[in-house]
Amino acid sequence: MIGMYNLVSLDIIKRTKEVEIRKIQGAPVPVIVFLVSKKFLIVLLVASVLGCAGGYYMSLKLMDSIWDYFVKISAGILLLSASIMIITTLLTISVKVVRAALKNPVDSLRYE
Repeated sequence: MIGMYNLVSLDIIKRTKEVEIRKIQGAPVPVIVFLVSKKFLIVLLVASVLGCAGGYYMSLKLMDSIWDYFVKISAGILLLSASIMIITTLLTISVKVVRAALKNPVDSLRYE
């Protein structure tokens, strides 16, 4: 999550001028938040799907190698852990992007 926060911070720094110009042209804050965080959401969803599939397969192999009888992992636990990760990352991203979208555009564009 810290890595995602750093990536979002760098992306906002690089796209400050774009965000401020969109804001001047009348784009609402939710649209700006979606535009900035769209690529991070795609990466997060792909990582969640691959992580859940890999985690399920690896945990079955590990349990099978250790014990003869064990309780299999349900899909609900994997979905719960993926949803917790997605929600916390979305909150982290949203705070950073909303803070950038609510800044005064004049302050940023004056020095460009």
